[in-house]
Amino acid sequence: MDLRPVGTSRPRDRLAVGIPLGLIAARLQGTWLDPLIISALLFFQAIPALVVIPPLLWLFAVKFNLLPVGGWDGIFSIWWIGGVIAIPIPDPHLYLPLFVFTVPGLAGVARLMRITALEVQREDYIRTARAKGLPESQISFNHVLPNSLLPIVTVVGFALAGIIEGSFFVETLLGIPGIGRLLFQAVGSRDYDIILATTVIFATVFVVMNLLVEIAYAFIDPRVRVGQSR
Repeated sequence: MDLRPVGTSRPRDRLAVGIPLGLIAARLQGTWLDPLIISALLFFQAIPALVVIPPLLWLFAVKFNLLPVGGWDGIFSIWWIGGVIAIPIPDPHLYLPLFVFTVPGLAGVARLMRITALEVQREDYIRTARAKGLPESQISFNHVLPNSLLPIVTVVGFALAGIIEGSFFVETLLGIPGIGRLLFQAVGSRDYDIILATTVIFATVFVVMNLLVEIAYAFIDPRVRVGQSR
């Protein structure tokens, strides 16, 4: 049985989409687009996976036959050109769990990024940059974004720990042999050895990720290194 956790791109996708959305929402504060972006993300976050998965399976797997109903064949499939050139492409089994895992988490990252960016935009050096005539895009990416990443790094640490934990709801409904489904089956069959082993694994991963987050603080924010040297 393949017990590799699914959704290994989940934190990266949340950050790649959530951070720009948070910056855009902060930049558009006071306009109708700001609440529209956050409200749309909160709407998707409020829908549980148990409600989202069945209509998605009916639409894409049964109605249009575009995606497989369930199972797991890995993250990539190999597409051969002329039997010589191998090109890795995302496996069709990846799309549904990736969508269910990623979309609900976008709201948390975007809202946190928006709040932090709004606080940074009130700083004196941001007003100085605007007084110099720098374009807003340069201010956002060169000044606002780097100084807003500390809270996001904490979110990344928890998200990376959540990769190992998996999701027994998604894995059970989609027939994915992940560690979350294994834990769910162990609880149902009262297999205490597996329950204790997975608990130790989850706790260890959580501690290690928090340690890595603390180390990452020193690389992201120079003020942390200065404080440690003092």
